[in-house]
Amino acid sequence: MVNEDLQLLREYSAEGSETAFRELVGRYTALVYSTALRRLHGRNDLAADVSQQVFVDLARKASRIPSGTVLAGWLHRHTGYIASNTLRSETRRSDRERQAHHFTESTHSGTSLLEQLGSELDSALDELNEADRDALVLRYLKQMDLKRVGAVLDLSEDAAQKRVSRATEKLRLIFSRRGHTVSLVVLGILLTEAGLGTAPHALAAGIVAAVAAAGVTQPAAASMGLSAFFMKTSNVVLLAGLALVVAAPLILQRHEIERLSAENKSLSSEAQRFHQERDKLSSSNERLRDGTEAARASRAELMRLRGELARARAELAQAKHAAGNGPKGTASTPAAESADTQPGDGFKAGLRATIPAGGTLLTGGWITSPGHRAILLVKPSPEGRDPAQEQVLVESRIYEGSEELLTRLGYSGFFLAGSEMRHTTLSAEETTELIKSLEVDGELTTVSTPRVITAGGIAASIAFGNGNDRTLQFDMTPHVVSQGAVDLQLQVKSSPAVPAERDAAAVPADPTVKAPKP
Repeated sequence: MVNEDLQLLREYSAEGSETAFRELVGRYTALVYSTALRRLHGRNDLAADVSQQVFVDLARKASRIPSGTVLAGWLHRHTGYIASNTLRSETRRSDRERQAHHFTESTHSGTSLLEQLGSELDSALDELNEADRDALVLRYLKQMDLKRVGAVLDLSEDAAQKRVSRATEKLRLIFSRRGHTVSLVVLGILLTEAGLGTAPHALAAGIVAAVAAAGVTQPAAASMGLSAFFMKTSNVVLLAGLALVVAAPLILQRHEIERLSAENKSLSSEAQRFHQERDKLSSSNERLRDGTEAARASRAELMRLRGELARARAELAQAKHAAGNGPKGTASTPAAESADTQPGDGFKAGLRATIPAGGTLLTGGWITSPGHRAILLVKPSPEGRDPAQEQVLVESRIYEGSEELLTRLGYSGFFLAGSEMRHTTLSAEETTELIKSLEVDGELTTVSTPRVITAGGIAASIAFGNGNDRTLQFDMTPHVVSQGAVDLQLQVKSSPAVPAERDAAAVPADPTVKAPKP
């Protein structure tokens, strides 16, 4: 396109080709007229005069325009220059008359984006460098696609896209410095709206006539041809130009109404979609709330059932032991005193159980303070590959809660009576679910989570107390048996309170510590 424009200009300059110049005027009249109209605040009469002067200057300077010039950019800059001079002259002559005429010409009841910022658009474009200004003029004011913009600027389509994007951002910053905060989207709309301007159809012919009347020196034959042509059509051009000057505001108003109508429909559609999405989210929230309540109720029921199951297992083990054929690990060690004695009294109890690989021992029910009891989870795990060393990691969790809470959760079966010490074993999956239920619910207090490494046959001790009531001490002696199972002997001793912090232990609870080897 740029080479074609310059070829037509060179053809007119060298040969005085009327056809070549008329083609250039037809291509760029809309660009020049729209730019002048914005610069002159909507003055149609002055815009037509400025457009004629711009093309007269183009004809005079045709031979001096350098190669490689983007004609659209040159015309945009020159239009701004002529319009600024014209506006200054008009202002000096009669500022009040200009303002009155400006308001008379306005046909809009409100102000569009172009009316608000259009008068500053072209001066802002003038602050850009030539390459960026040419890119925006071609893309928006001449409404070229990126492929054609790239062809004119001798760039690829991607490079043209990047240049247009960078130029738009620079233009936004210029507006920001002038006190107008606009986004890139709004600026794109402004530039697109500016490029939609049209010139009166008769203006192009009037411009060519003005060029001929200005006596621009070109080859004689061409000059005579232009003059003769416009002498025959001058009256028709004048009448047609006047009619279009009157009709132009009405055309622009109709275009604005159509644009606003389309925007209104789009906004209505967006609002309808928003309401639909809101209704869907409200329905989803209701379902989620119902599901949360059901899950909470199910978790409470699951905890109660697990407690009942643990109590049943303990009662079954006790019955088998009483019958004389109980399996190893269900026997209880007689206690010197009852675990249900008062908090200030002492007691001893014990048990021995074989815990399968990955399993956990659940026991407890000891009184820690009036109305409160503790339950214990113990998970022994063999360490190392050498069975002869019998290194065992003993991980424990001690929980404390009120008797009412433990009864509600189904753990009343672990409340000690006399010398009994009831217990059961849980699989890894059961242990995970139990811990999750106990800790997520938040009603039980996690007193301590000690971890101890000891050797087979060597007792590892942990203890805790709150400093006010009794202190519990646990002595755990593990033995590794076949397939990762651990035979665990547990002794529990309760002693009157001593001034100590809760979680005080004979062996540090965390990090992992080792008991002495034999």
